[in-house]
Amino acid sequence: MSSRGGEILKSTGACFYLRLANNEVRIFPLLDLNNQTSKHLEPVLKILEEKGFETEIVKTNYEFQKGANEMLRIHRL
Repeated sequence: MSSRGGEILKSTGACFYLRLANNEVRIFPLLDLNNQTSKHLEPVLKILEEKGFETEIVKTNYEFQKGANEMLRIHRL
């Protein structure tokens, strides 16, 4: 894992919640404040998959901000 990737993963809080969660963590929204997919998403997905987690991006029935209708589901394998 690159140090930048580790910083990104830590900054999402995902590591903390993955340690606490029984089975699943959800992260929403996946967009930045400019309504663009976060530049951190791909590196975080790669790191999580390297660490043995299953990731899935799913559509939601709601929007936190315009166009933000997807969430990341992270499962333990």
